[in-house]
Amino acid sequence: MTIAPATAAHWTQEALRLLGEQSRLRPELWLQQADALGMAGRLLESRAVLREAATLLPARARGRRAKVTALRATMEWALGRYEEATALLLGELADHEGQLRPETATLELGVAVVALRRNDFSTAIDWGERALRSAERIGDPPQTTAVRALLALAHTFAGDARAADHLGPVVEVLDDTDDQELAGQLDTLVMTGWAEMLHGRYDPALRHLGRGLDVSRRTGQSLVLADLFAASAYAYLWLGRLDEAAAYADDALEAASLVGSGEPRSLAEVVSAAVLMWRGDFAGALKICEESLSSAGPAPGAHRSAMVGMLGQTLLLNGDPEGCVGKVLEAGGGPHLLGFEAPVRPMWFRLLAVAELALGDVTAAEMWADRAAAAAGLDLSPGWRGFALLARADVQLARQNPQAGPTACQAAAEFRAARMRLNEAVARLAAGTALSASGRQAEALAELEQAKALADTCGAHALSELADHEHHRITVRTPPPTAQGRRRA
Repeated sequence: MTIAPATAAHWTQEALRLLGEQSRLRPELWLQQADALGMAGRLLESRAVLREAATLLPARARGRRAKVTALRATMEWALGRYEEATALLLGELADHEGQLRPETATLELGVAVVALRRNDFSTAIDWGERALRSAERIGDPPQTTAVRALLALAHTFAGDARAADHLGPVVEVLDDTDDQELAGQLDTLVMTGWAEMLHGRYDPALRHLGRGLDVSRRTGQSLVLADLFAASAYAYLWLGRLDEAAAYADDALEAASLVGSGEPRSLAEVVSAAVLMWRGDFAGALKICEESLSSAGPAPGAHRSAMVGMLGQTLLLNGDPEGCVGKVLEAGGGPHLLGFEAPVRPMWFRLLAVAELALGDVTAAEMWADRAAAAAGLDLSPGWRGFALLARADVQLARQNPQAGPTACQAAAEFRAARMRLNEAVARLAAGTALSASGRQAEALAELEQAKALADTCGAHALSELADHEHHRITVRTPPPTAQGRRRA
């Protein structure tokens, strides 16, 4: 089951075939087949078998019925049917009549997972806390670790410092677990990797995601393979390693197409669009966003928010700042952008500020810069604070404030500390432009040279060309000093 689920599904099916009508007296075999199909990523087949298994279970088989329900819910949310998944889980929990049973924590964790995927952070935390209490009372260490991973990610998304209280113990357990035991904890690795990324811990995140990919490939557990690839693609994107980000996004797209799950596919498409955007293919990035959203599933969640936001960014780059503002506000669920995860809100507020400046509304841009600063006031990694500083520098430059250059340099330092090289290059480009505007040409040229070097290293061709253009503009406008002037300097 955990070493080769597709093979397990095949032999279980053979057993059911040989049993014929008697197979209906063995519902545990139907459940085994559905479980194997699900782990192998064959979601629709697994869901069909689970529906059949549910009709075979006697009323007194509450434990197996709860397991069937939990598996059915997993297949439903993996297919983007969040409401159906939640209804199944809550219905089963209602039948427990408040009694603690071995499967209670699994069901409660399921409700929390679905809420998290819909960006309903408070509900995810509420049900996660219930699941943690149940798992600890039952005495189920693997389940306790899984719940803690969920809570670490949910608190991170909500911008709550309590994330660290859960993330530390989870990492400690995972690092002490061998690969064979990890075969049953791949979801835990995905959630841990995401939480570590958002805290700026890219190396541990990639290590945990890499272990998950190794185990998933070796065992044939395809259900979470696309999630592992997509999360890894995001980590490489934020690190400015565009070639690796693109490769992992392609792998995620292929894995998602094999299991028929739209959520990891959409996340991978966001990364693919971002890679094209950084490389200067703005029209190609826009096309990916539009095609992805035109084929979106029935129940949009966090993945749709990310894609709609990316559409807004590509609209700005294609000359439509008004469309950018509309799409980012749509994705964020209103002007407070609560539909986005707390750590990334400064990035989206900064994008709104840039769009408003493109529209000529400096007052509106300043409002978004203020909100970026407020959002960055949370206990975030340096990279996310960099976006707030960069938004402030953008507004200062528009108001001809000489502090724009130093503020942009501060942003660059924050991005550098976070190892976010692409964003550091953007900040240094802004610093060069602002320093030049205040007459500090030598410092401006140094910043622009760093911006170009970073962009070239990452393969961000459009950014490199912008830095080149600004460097040329300054050098042409500022003739070299005479020999007498050099002696004075």
